[in-house]
Amino acid sequence: YYTYGEGQNPDDVAAPTADSDKYAAPLSFQKDGYLKVLAVSKKDGAETASTIKIGIKNQLPSAIRTPDVHITDDTCVDATTGFAGDPYNFDKNCKGGAISIAGTTYDRGLGTNANGYFVYNVPQNAKRLVGVVGIDDVVKENVNDGNKASGNCIIYIDGKEVWSSVVFLPDEYIYFDVAVPAGSKQVKIA
Repeated sequence: YYTYGEGQNPDDVAAPTADSDKYAAPLSFQKDGYLKVLAVSKKDGAETASTIKIGIKNQLPSAIRTPDVHITDDTCVDATTGFAGDPYNFDKNCKGGAISIAGTTYDRGLGTNANGYFVYNVPQNAKRLVGVVGIDDVVKENVNDGNKASGNCIIYIDGKEVWSSVVFLPDEYIYFDVAVPAGSKQVKIA
């Protein structure tokens, strides 16, 4: 049995019961969300519940919002790469080249390595924060262990987590489109 809900909070998805939808065929998801599963043993009726975060990878929505302002147009308040060997960059990857994720090159963006983050003041009247996150293709230059790279992204607005991705690997990307509440002061992308 299962229940599914879109969004970033698993508490917003009801726990499945024996009256919930029953798994009968592969499931398809169009947006990030949470899948809650209830497995019931045929042998003794024992129940096991699980919550699984669903993140849509390598799929852009049919209508992509185009930014009016790019975050790299503004002054960064705070940033770190989390790794001493590579600097963070604006509109470049952490090695200084063009940002490229899953074969697509981006003119604008943020480049970091390891546990990097960027903090920006929210532009006046901002309504949404949109973008694509993934492992830069430069990782493929590391033939020894570049294929082991993985990451995730968390977005905070005024210190509150408002979006987080599932773990992504090389050649995977995740599109995000986050509402920015009126009056917000700072956004942190980690």
